[in-house]
Amino acid sequence: MLSAPFMAFCQDDDLSAIRKSIDSIIKADSTLMALFPSSFNEYQSLFGYDGPFCQYFSIVDHLRHSETVNQDELQRKVLSCCINGVWEADHVAYLSVNAIDYLLKERTNKDRVQKSIILLNSHTRSQNVSFWYFIFDGPHPENYYEVKQKIYSEWLSYGNYKYMDSIETGYISAVKHSEQY
Repeated sequence: MLSAPFMAFCQDDDLSAIRKSIDSIIKADSTLMALFPSSFNEYQSLFGYDGPFCQYFSIVDHLRHSETVNQDELQRKVLSCCINGVWEADHVAYLSVNAIDYLLKERTNKDRVQKSIILLNSHTRSQNVSFWYFIFDGPHPENYYEVKQKIYSEWLSYGNYKYMDSIETGYISAVKHSEQY
């Protein structure tokens, strides 16, 4: 709701333009959500270094803060895009940063973390290992050690993630991979 002083300041034409802008944003968010990829290869081809939308690295942040986007569906798509992902020094790196926000209660809430666990439980062990590899991959995966420990201990306390070992396996794979460079 617009404040009374703002309403008094605006002309009817201004209010109409604002309403049209808001309607355009809502429509754009719905379109973005419908077109948002569900796999790493699709994400990379759109938002990677030479993708047509490579400059929109904050797209996930934008959608996460949209009141018109189905947040459960966005979470499913973001986490699914991390499976078989490979960190790159471009906007693909922001995908793992945004995914971590769904994995820790301190960055989201317990319900979101539980939905992450349910989603990952629906995939195979090897897909879970690839997910965690992507989350911790990058030039310095050792910098994620504390994050990994927090996730591990928090998820262990929930007691319903069936691939607990995949967290450590993915982390170790990321560290070994970075040592090659």
